[in-house]
Amino acid sequence: MNLGATDPVLSRALDAVRLLGEETPPWTEVLGTALALIGGESASLMVFSDDEVVGMEKFQIDPAAERDYLEHYYAMDIALPQALAAPPGRWLDTQDSLQDPQAARSPYYTEFMRDHRMLQIHALKLSAGIGPRMCLSFQRASVDHRLRERLEGERVRRYTDAFQAALHMRNAASAEWLVQSAAAFERFGEALCLVDVGGYVVQASPLAAHWLAQGELPLLLRGRRLWLDDAALRQALADAIACVGVDRGPVQLRLPATPGHRGGLLELVRAPRSLSIADRFLVLMRMRPTQVRVPDEEALCARFVGITPAEARVLRALASGQTPRQHAEAQGTSIHTVRKQVAMLLEKTGCQRQVDLVRKVLEAGS
Repeated sequence: MNLGATDPVLSRALDAVRLLGEETPPWTEVLGTALALIGGESASLMVFSDDEVVGMEKFQIDPAAERDYLEHYYAMDIALPQALAAPPGRWLDTQDSLQDPQAARSPYYTEFMRDHRMLQIHALKLSAGIGPRMCLSFQRASVDHRLRERLEGERVRRYTDAFQAALHMRNAASAEWLVQSAAAFERFGEALCLVDVGGYVVQASPLAAHWLAQGELPLLLRGRRLWLDDAALRQALADAIACVGVDRGPVQLRLPATPGHRGGLLELVRAPRSLSIADRFLVLMRMRPTQVRVPDEEALCARFVGITPAEARVLRALASGQTPRQHAEAQGTSIHTVRKQVAMLLEKTGCQRQVDLVRKVLEAGS
């Protein structure tokens, strides 16, 4: 039987789902028709990146409740651990979580849910392919003990299948856009990736994925989050992402070469709206190496027979752009000692000038 033809509520909800392919979906219509179908007092679409909420669309959500959740109660959410671990397509219900006495005594239930008249929250774990996890959530002012039966019925299942299929198509279009754009940039030895406001990689071109995994640049991955060992550079990257969110960029960030990594240039700009979901913004990051890889001390000692580990550190510093005085200050040693080490390196490598010494090191890293 064609349920849509005889069920105007379902029909309107399915029509709204088809609008998820638009650059900026009409979330009021999408969530409003979903709420009419599923039931409850309010609805939301939440986007998670590991330890934080990075995007939210809502319908009839009390602003005070939203603020309290994001600022105070997110980490206490009694259903969140199950939601993050659940497979796509599974419904979760706070009534199940409250079977645990500890959850029933938690501030999330005794304060947040009760204060904001949310006596039952049920959420659908969604899948959108690579990228963040999402939940379609509905809040109720009273407990419906027959809710599970309705959620698992054909009527709701048809809607949720359509919703997930629409998200999958949107995500596939985003991935295809990145692949086609990256193919052009890779001809110039550059790579692209999409990053969210928390610094999590949502999608990466093949070359970007390879560089991040292999440590081609000082920019690495910890889990799915971008990482720089240097704390000042790490903060500079976070500031650059935030700046793009305010004025759209572009913003440039130079990464100096470090032992085992080439230097590089990052250019960040806000990604097209069609590549994101919910109210979060995504950053398109262009990656370009600007220097060859500087070998580490062990590799330098193997390449230039007869040099000491201390001399290898001097070689590495010079190749990374430091002056002898800067290296002396960084190592807490005398400038005269470093100059003697440079002189010994010139003699051992057969070089006449410091610039020739640096060139040999860079050639060893290329």
